[in-house]
Amino acid sequence: MAIILKNIITEELLNKARQNDAAASRQLWNICWPIVFNVCTRMLDNEFIATEVSVEALTQFIIKYIHSIEHAEAVRTYVQLIAVRLAIKERRRQQRRSLMDMDELAAATTLNLEERANYKLLIPRLESCLAKLSPKTQKILKLRFFRGMTNPDIGNLVGASKQYIGRVLSKSISTLRKCIERPRTPQHFRQSGSLL
Repeated sequence: MAIILKNIITEELLNKARQNDAAASRQLWNICWPIVFNVCTRMLDNEFIATEVSVEALTQFIIKYIHSIEHAEAVRTYVQLIAVRLAIKERRRQQRRSLMDMDELAAATTLNLEERANYKLLIPRLESCLAKLSPKTQKILKLRFFRGMTNPDIGNLVGASKQYIGRVLSKSISTLRKCIERPRTPQHFRQSGSLL
């Protein structure tokens, strides 16, 4: 019997995912991703942050909460609730951050004026460089650095070996470093309309 039929979550798929079957967990992730990402993008303004929250929601569901589900029909609603809860938390976090004055934060540190300016310029550049990576690479980076997962755990979740995950991480970090360190040209300023 087929486990997945046109994005239908079956009892068999749910049971296999509960038993830590990597293929079933991947299928469940792929079925639930559009649902969770849709919720997060509607609630959050930034697509990058929505992706991050979506990864967090699905990771929590597959690792922590999958055993709480009794029927396959409840999975979609459960992941939506997790996504809403995490998106609300993220929205509150963003509001708190926006209230915090960046100059006060920088003044509280031991950074000199030039280091503070560089720090302020680095964050938007990092976000734009991350947006240039593939969704799969972004997902792997988030699982590794935001969730603290190991390469074998990430490999099981995305269907790859730990060596492949290590290569993706190494290559993507190198790509990000080059992107961030690349000097911005006058032509770039004209295209983006930005002075930074």
